[in-house]
Amino acid sequence: MDSFRLPEDAKAFAYWRDQALAAKDANAVMLRAIETAARLRSDAPPDLKSELRRGILADIRIVVDSQEPEVLLSIATLYMDPNVARDDSHALGLR
Repeated sequence: MDSFRLPEDAKAFAYWRDQALAAKDANAVMLRAIETAARLRSDAPPDLKSELRRGILADIRIVVDSQEPEVLLSIATLYMDPNVARDDSHALGLR
């Protein structure tokens, strides 16, 4: 990679991921939403669930704005996860 004259950080995956996220690359943002969803557990504290869901929704908005069909399909896959699709705040007695 020396012939490309890239910064030393460019040898790490995190560098390129961060560059893609900063550019709002739809694939990178969708990957972040999926990684966030993996942290969303049914037994998580309610405030953590809300924070994680807000992050997922913010990322989904970016993906939708991209209008990239391949990445848009990933949104449906994400919502197949019951921890993402289920919102306990609408359950009886929790309003």
